[in-house]
Amino acid sequence: MTVPALPVVTPITQPNSSRVDFGATVTNLALSTPLSDAAFAVVEQALYKYKVIVFPDAASQITPDLQFALVKRFDPDAYEHGHNDATASHKGQKSLLHGIGNSIQSHPEIKLVGGGVQGEIGGNKNLEQAGHWAYHRFPLTEEERLEGKTRWHRWHMDAALFKTDLPLVTTLLAVAVPQGPDLTVQWDDGSGNTMKVAPGTTGFISGSKMFNLLSEEDKLMCENSTVAYAPYPYQWGGPSKGNSNGLGTYNEGKEMAFEDLPPWDEKDLKVYPLVWTNPVTGEKSLQVHSVAVWKLHLKSSPDAPVTTVDDLAEVRKILYKLQRPAVEPHYIFAPPYKKGDLVMFYNRGVYHSATDYPESYGTRTMLQAHVACSYPPS
Repeated sequence: MTVPALPVVTPITQPNSSRVDFGATVTNLALSTPLSDAAFAVVEQALYKYKVIVFPDAASQITPDLQFALVKRFDPDAYEHGHNDATASHKGQKSLLHGIGNSIQSHPEIKLVGGGVQGEIGGNKNLEQAGHWAYHRFPLTEEERLEGKTRWHRWHMDAALFKTDLPLVTTLLAVAVPQGPDLTVQWDDGSGNTMKVAPGTTGFISGSKMFNLLSEEDKLMCENSTVAYAPYPYQWGGPSKGNSNGLGTYNEGKEMAFEDLPPWDEKDLKVYPLVWTNPVTGEKSLQVHSVAVWKLHLKSSPDAPVTTVDDLAEVRKILYKLQRPAVEPHYIFAPPYKKGDLVMFYNRGVYHSATDYPESYGTRTMLQAHVACSYPPS
């Protein structure tokens, strides 16, 4: 009896200048049918170990139904899309997630992410890019964009952060990829940082690296503290703008008043630890979606009293200090998508950010699948 070959997991070799210690390719498996238990076990272990894994040439094999089934297999009890109603506008105010709620016709749980005419899979919709210029407080000029400059849009995890718990896994299937010279991401935060990336790429930062860069004092504080997210956080934060490096909110006090939000129940609010543990590797990750944070409940040690910080300016200052050291070019993995690639990432162990590109580079069509987890992070 012939034993089926198992998938081959190969760590991605990073440039010498990089300090990225995650990312892998997975080959030698067929995605045209559901994975065997043995093959899935290899993929599952690879995801938790490498955090971002790429399946080359998957689009020729995998269907939307199979893509969604693969995501759901990580959490069979999961039951609804990871953003629930977080993309909806309210009282004329667009959500921070406005524009990413477009479903494909054949599978409502698969979302279109990209820009340009989406072709048959996307019902020939003409999508506008989720460009940084609509979100950043001080965006690049049109002239700078045409010179080949871009920004990290927003560093985040895929999550509603209200009513439902954030997904374990997200997949992005590259159906169409913009073509053109590499672009230069600019931080524009006083650091002088820049980074060359392929057009339309997604950047990834490891939450464990973010934790490991903390001082011992800050590690202890983060391990004993929690974060409270706002009700309807993306509607609440809809009027606000982001910082030029994509990290956090530019503090102007523009958030919607709670009484102007849709009716909400206290039981739907989410309070999570600042530090989460990888269930396979045991790594600790600092995981906070800073643009949606309402309060911090800080403890400097297990026995210390709780200090609640609810002044948004101070909340954002604290989080920026903790998170910013990891937002450096040498810690960012930005895989150059090839048409047909399926990228899967451990949503509870990394942050990610889109980049925009000149419209002359053509269409970007990504099929995104994730599902709200049946249990909270810990």
